[in-house]
Amino acid sequence: MKKRNGFVSNSSSSSFMIPKSCLTQEQIDLICSHHDSSQDSENICQKDEEWNIVEDEHAIKGYTFIDNFDMEEFLIKIVKVDDKNIHWE
Repeated sequence: MKKRNGFVSNSSSSSFMIPKSCLTQEQIDLICSHHDSSQDSENICQKDEEWNIVEDEHAIKGYTFIDNFDMEEFLIKIVKVDDKNIHWE
Protein backbone atom coordinates (compact mmCIF):
# COMPACT_ATOMS: atom_id res chain seq x y z
CA MET A 1 0.00 0.00 0.00
CA LYS A 2 1.31 3.43 -0.89
CA LYS A 3 0.74 6.43 1.33
CA ARG A 4 -0.01 9.67 -0.46
CA ASN A 5 -0.25 13.21 0.73
CA GLY A 6 -1.86 15.39 -1.89
CA PHE A 7 -2.12 14.95 -5.62
CA VAL A 8 -0.81 17.08 -8.47
CA SER A 9 -1.56 15.79 -12.00
CA ASN A 10 0.39 12.53 -12.43
CA SER A 11 2.69 13.11 -9.47
CA SER A 12 2.40 12.16 -5.84
CA SER A 13 4.45 12.79 -2.74
CA SER A 14 4.94 10.86 0.45
CA SER A 15 6.94 11.24 3.60
CA PHE A 16 7.63 9.31 6.76
CA MET A 17 9.36 9.70 10.11
CA ILE A 18 10.65 6.93 12.39
CA PRO A 19 12.02 7.70 15.88
CA LYS A 20 15.61 6.48 16.10
CA SER A 21 14.84 5.02 19.52
CA CYS A 22 12.75 2.39 17.65
CA LEU A 23 15.59 1.38 15.31
CA THR A 24 18.86 -0.50 15.52
CA GLN A 25 21.97 0.92 13.85
CA GLU A 26 21.68 -1.83 11.23
CA GLN A 27 18.11 -0.70 10.39
CA ILE A 28 19.24 2.93 10.15
CA ASP A 29 22.02 1.91 7.76
CA LEU A 30 19.59 -0.09 5.59
CA ILE A 31 17.15 2.83 5.37
CA CYS A 32 19.89 5.33 4.55
CA SER A 33 21.19 3.06 1.78
CA HIS A 34 17.76 1.82 0.61
CA HIS A 35 18.76 1.96 -3.04
CA ASP A 36 21.63 -0.47 -2.52
CA SER A 37 19.81 -2.49 0.16
CA SER A 38 16.79 -3.13 -2.06
CA GLN A 39 18.90 -4.82 -4.74
CA ASP A 40 18.68 -8.09 -2.78
CA SER A 41 14.88 -8.05 -2.68
CA GLU A 42 12.03 -8.23 -5.17
CA ASN A 43 11.28 -4.57 -4.36
CA ILE A 44 14.17 -3.03 -6.30
CA CYS A 45 14.58 0.72 -6.11
CA GLN A 46 15.54 2.28 -9.44
CA LYS A 47 17.86 5.30 -9.39
CA ASP A 48 15.05 7.74 -10.27
CA GLU A 49 12.83 6.34 -7.48
CA GLU A 50 15.20 6.96 -4.57
CA TRP A 51 13.78 8.61 -1.49
CA ASN A 52 15.49 11.58 0.16
CA ILE A 53 16.55 10.35 3.59
CA VAL A 54 17.49 12.73 6.40
CA GLU A 55 18.87 11.56 9.73
CA ASP A 56 18.98 13.84 12.73
CA GLU A 57 19.61 13.25 16.42
CA HIS A 58 16.09 11.91 17.07
CA ALA A 59 14.65 10.48 13.87
CA ILE A 60 15.02 9.15 10.36
CA LYS A 61 12.88 11.07 7.88
CA GLY A 62 12.23 10.32 4.26
CA TYR A 63 10.35 12.03 1.49
CA THR A 64 9.76 11.67 -2.23
CA PHE A 65 7.80 13.41 -4.94
CA ILE A 66 7.27 10.31 -7.08
CA ASP A 67 6.75 7.23 -4.94
CA ASN A 68 7.16 4.35 -7.40
CA PHE A 69 9.47 2.54 -4.96
CA ASP A 70 7.34 0.96 -2.24
CA MET A 71 9.14 2.30 0.83
CA GLU A 72 6.46 0.94 3.16
CA GLU A 73 7.03 -2.61 1.94
CA PHE A 74 10.81 -2.11 2.15
CA LEU A 75 10.66 -0.78 5.72
CA ILE A 76 8.37 -3.55 6.98
CA LYS A 77 9.55 -6.61 5.03
CA ILE A 78 13.25 -5.94 4.51
CA VAL A 79 14.29 -3.61 7.33
CA LYS A 80 11.79 -5.20 9.76
CA VAL A 81 10.54 -1.90 11.20
CA ASP A 82 7.39 -2.30 13.27
CA ASP A 83 4.71 -0.52 11.22
CA LYS A 84 3.30 1.19 14.32
CA ASN A 85 6.60 3.11 14.58
CA ILE A 86 6.34 4.54 11.05
CA HIS A 87 4.59 7.90 11.03
CA TRP A 88 3.37 8.75 7.52
CA GLU A 89 2.57 12.33 6.57
